[in-house]
Amino acid sequence: MSLTVKPGYAKTTTALKTASGKDSAARALDPKDSAVTLEDGTEIKISDAVTQYVLQDTAEKAAKESKEKSAAVVRAYTSTVRDESALSGDYQKTLRVLGKQIKKVQYAVDASQVDKFTAPESKDDIEAIRTVMGPAFESVFEQTVELSIKKSVMENDALRKELSQALYKALGVEGIRKYFEKEDTWRVKKGMAETQYSLSKTVRDALRTHTKPAADALKDASDTIGD
Repeated sequence: MSLTVKPGYAKTTTALKTASGKDSAARALDPKDSAVTLEDGTEIKISDAVTQYVLQDTAEKAAKESKEKSAAVVRAYTSTVRDESALSGDYQKTLRVLGKQIKKVQYAVDASQVDKFTAPESKDDIEAIRTVMGPAFESVFEQTVELSIKKSVMENDALRKELSQALYKALGVEGIRKYFEKEDTWRVKKGMAETQYSLSKTVRDALRTHTKPAADALKDASDTIGD
């Protein structure tokens, strides 16, 4: 975008104070009748642009808050319907929820279940889940191993150089133990969004209690109805 500032804009600024009465780093600038000319020749006053920006920003925030409330309602509804249907043997990942038909537009939203659960990181929490789920735990969770260089190695020049040299060679078990921190973590297996409905109620309740399923992904699915 090419902008041209109309000559005669204000060059003086006014010092501002913070809420506590201290000098602020911000300075007030009054553009008066200054304007900017866009590529298409349109001239817009700076004061008008500032006013519109604030009004649009306020409207955007209000719209976002309203949208989030509506999304929460749709997700609560689709989650309930999906659960009831899936437990009866009819699992549907995506549900299209119809809204009102206004003139020739049928408003609708697609709600798709996301196959993702946030598992707890605490070993105590994991053991608590294992206790509740029993043998079914292994069918729901899978273990992953993460390696990271020890902080003591990174802060020691001699050890870092030693590590650099050692990495050129094949590291055995003892080498891994010397240079890396090993951490075992657990995550919910892929496909559990649907598979959970084949589990016992006790296991399924434990899964939902101790993990956080991702919210349904929503998409505008409105369509124009022909004559």
